Amino acid sequence: MTGNFDKAIEHCEKATELNDDVAEYHYWLGQALGMKAMDSNVFKQAWLAPQIRDEFEKTVALDSTHIQGRIQLMNYYIQAPSFMGGDIDKAMEQAKIVKKQDKFNGALSLARIYATQDKIDLALAEYRQLEEQYGDSTKYFYLYNSYGYFLLKQKQYDKAIEKFKKQIKLVPHRANPYDSLGDGYRAAGNRQEAIKAYQKALEINPAIRGAEKKLKDLSG
Repeated sequence: MTGNFDKAIEHCEKATELNDDVAEYHYWLGQALGMKAMDSNVFKQAWLAPQIRDEFEKTVALDSTHIQGRIQLMNYYIQAPSFMGGDIDKAMEQAKIVKKQDKFNGALSLARIYATQDKIDLALAEYRQLEEQYGDSTKYFYLYNSYGYFLLKQKQYDKAIEKFKKQIKLVPHRANPYDSLGDGYRAAGNRQEAIKAYQKALEINPAIRGAEKKLKDLSG
């Protein structure tokens, strides 16, 4: 979380070497490799991609009920190009398995897949139903993060900002919701409010990824 991905990978690899049968170890190794990939050039990403997929596949093979492992595997299938193993059908398969085990995260996963496929009406229907059922729960605050970015992509800036504010209302002590609100205001062209939101995010968590750079870009 501090951005020292190489050290994180080293420790996670040691954990899997000591006990290769623990799903959680493979999950966090996949997470660390994924964060490293996000911070790398396209050639490094191509080299890391199969390792990331393998770790999440091992996670769910060792523990079929590992929800976050399935979600990350689904995200890999959505985001990776086909030559790296990306496959929307495989992503949908994982989402359906998740939904059987966890209705909330399963529906949220389906919404993300529909959005990726530009099936906007289907995605919106999932988000609206989720908000109706879980919109007041602090446990599922991250619904509004996904919903907000979905609306941003549709250029519905005011509605996106509204969702990000709802997330903050549920978890005002967390940094990421303020960072998301900053992204909403920045997309809407409201520079001053974006700066305030990024500053608040950094006040809560000075190590939050990306907020400092976005703040510098707006303040420069």
